[in-house]
Amino acid sequence: MRLYIRIIAAALAIWLGAVGAYAQNAIINSVVIDPSDVRAATMEFGRKDYGGIPCALVLVSITGDEEVQFEGNYMKDYLVRKGSEYWVYMIDGTKRLRFHSPKFKMVEIVFADYGIPHLESEVTYRIDVTVPGAITPESRRHLFITVTPADASVYVDGKERMPEDGISTAFLAPGVHTYRIEADGYHPAEGKVRIKKSNEKIIVRLQPQGNIRIHPYKTASGKLGFQDQNGKIVVKAVYDKVFGAGNIYWGTQNGKYGMIDPRGTVLTPCIYDNVLTTNTEGVFIVSRNGYYGVLTESGRLTVPCDLDKVSTTSAKALVVIRNGKYGLVDENGELVIPCENEEITDFYDGLAGIKKDGKCGYINTSGDVVIPLQYDGIGHFSDGVARVMSNGIYSHIDREGKSVGAPR
Repeated sequence: MRLYIRIIAAALAIWLGAVGAYAQNAIINSVVIDPSDVRAATMEFGRKDYGGIPCALVLVSITGDEEVQFEGNYMKDYLVRKGSEYWVYMIDGTKRLRFHSPKFKMVEIVFADYGIPHLESEVTYRIDVTVPGAITPESRRHLFITVTPADASVYVDGKERMPEDGISTAFLAPGVHTYRIEADGYHPAEGKVRIKKSNEKIIVRLQPQGNIRIHPYKTASGKLGFQDQNGKIVVKAVYDKVFGAGNIYWGTQNGKYGMIDPRGTVLTPCIYDNVLTTNTEGVFIVSRNGYYGVLTESGRLTVPCDLDKVSTTSAKALVVIRNGKYGLVDENGELVIPCENEEITDFYDGLAGIKKDGKCGYINTSGDVVIPLQYDGIGHFSDGVARVMSNGIYSHIDREGKSVGAPR
């Protein structure tokens, strides 16, 4: 019997030790009033307690992907998590706050210990907490998911990440993450993406279910609109011409172009003089009043119509020119290199030449400088090698910028 008790006691000690090793003590870096943050006093972000008295807003920033449990005089219905920051709405006069997670032990904040006698209505406070060994924000990277339709529901690792203008953003630790995209009338899509040392971008286009594909119809007056497969009118006959299929349709009025999605939602009014397709599905070049811009299939004008020229490349990117200066638009339709360069060439072997302030280097289709701007002249890559010139001396480099062969 005594042996049995000793075994149980030893096992309990080991278990408690393991729990203690796992649940660490969090470090309180700061507890302060933020007088510059007035959100607690606004109609949009301010909240009231059950007695109608405005709450204080406590922004608790915690490193790591913690599922934090709070205790104290806070309004549970209003608790919001935004990345590593929790918005805790607390009752006027509150003097302390407690919280913990599976990864750190209970923390009790006594506000008087930090020169704050108690919390006050419509005032914003900030608490910064570090969990030893946690993944810090510096090690995390952004995952950008461009979705079609733009109002689709996006879930990353099971958590909803609502898109804005067709782009959903998640701030994630390195590793493999899952995503799922859903929208009424579309087939869902899911998959995995690996976050490494840099931000990651993916494009997900949901395919319409057969019963929501729309087709043109024509009235006796000659005007065109769209109807679904059941003959239900989803876009009134207001267009002179219509064309397109799949995820995007176009209509014209008085020679101007507008964009429509497969559900009949008018994404843009008829304001563009012309529309041109690109090498990237879902990215369009539009013109207006003699200038060019870039429009995505979500209806978002990612680059305004103030460009002098937009050129497609052999890759899924666009070279754009404004006031004689060159920039780059990536496959998401985003301006990743501003129009500040003297030249950007086409892509060869996946790399394009770029020149700024008289010096040349190379970029990839995402706009990253992969070979620094350090040469006086450069040539195109071919079979992984390019000719470059510095101080009048020519040499060859590989795609990593390393010398190949002797200079001459």
